[in-house]
Amino acid sequence: MKANNLTISIPTPKCEKDCPFCVSKMTFGVEDNLELFNKNLIKVRKFADIAQVSSVLITGKGEPMDNLGQIVYICEVFKDFPLELQTNGTKLNENPKNIEDIKNLGINVIAISIWNPKELNSFSNMFKELSTFAIVRVTIVLNSTWKNLSF
Repeated sequence: MKANNLTISIPTPKCEKDCPFCVSKMTFGVEDNLELFNKNLIKVRKFADIAQVSSVLITGKGEPMDNLGQIVYICEVFKDFPLELQTNGTKLNENPKNIEDIKNLGINVIAISIWNPKELNSFSNMFKELSTFAIVRVTIVLNSTWKNLSF
């Protein structure tokens, strides 16, 4: 068996954005037990090798950047894989130290979801900084907040 991607959902508090379209609301909950999570992560790494996983996506039921310690640990365990972090971008934009913290973790892609047009402008400097060490993938969710926007 060859798997294209492994998604790891880390235990996180509820996201502060509460986007109505968020896929995390449509999936099962993650047990908030870090000891069990860390124990199972080693097993998952072995599975990833057996399944010939080609990349690892780090996400959460809430905002992954609320649990930076787990992001660091996952990046250590999966350092031999291309890594992608899926985030709403808020914690990276509000605190440039967070960008510096993830810079050396080997993350190759940072995926940011935007559903409010105001974020597009306010995140522009963050996008530039992140693009110095990773591919920045932005998903724009078009909804009624974009209706009267002009560029």
